[in-house]
Amino acid sequence: MRRTLTAVSEAFAIVGGLIVVAAIIVTVVAVVAARLGSPILGHNEIVELLVGVAIAFFLPWCQMRGANVVVDFFTARFPDKAKAGLDALMSALFALVVAVLAWRLIVGGIDAYNRGRTSMFLLLPQWWGYAPAALAMALWSLVCLATAVESALGLKPRSDHQIATDEIQ
Repeated sequence: MRRTLTAVSEAFAIVGGLIVVAAIIVTVVAVVAARLGSPILGHNEIVELLVGVAIAFFLPWCQMRGANVVVDFFTARFPDKAKAGLDALMSALFALVVAVLAWRLIVGGIDAYNRGRTSMFLLLPQWWGYAPAALAMALWSLVCLATAVESALGLKPRSDHQIATDEIQ
């Protein structure tokens, strides 16, 4: 299960990276065009859409790698089993929160589609951003559940932070 979720999460992150590159290209073209006296109306609408989707696409991979911000000031001295239990609980709660986000993105996307909501200048359909973001949130929720189970069973591999800390010492 971990291999499959890791592969899918990595694929989403790669696509997210390509989306960021597209946003960069749009921005550079818009800046050059403006400098040449031909500004591109609404380029920011494209960039907003692309960046929002890209961020959503990075989140499952971040969770799978254990690369989220961890504030362990109070739990640093806890036994490993207690830390694993807290990790499992927090991942399970996070899965619930992310599932709610996915649900609301689906509802919002359907509403934007049904009402024909578009961006102001380019008239881009707003649901174009909701659909891929909802898909990414659904994947992120599954990844959170998987990491919760791994933590509960003591199977969770070391995070990037743990690996980096070991290399420094």
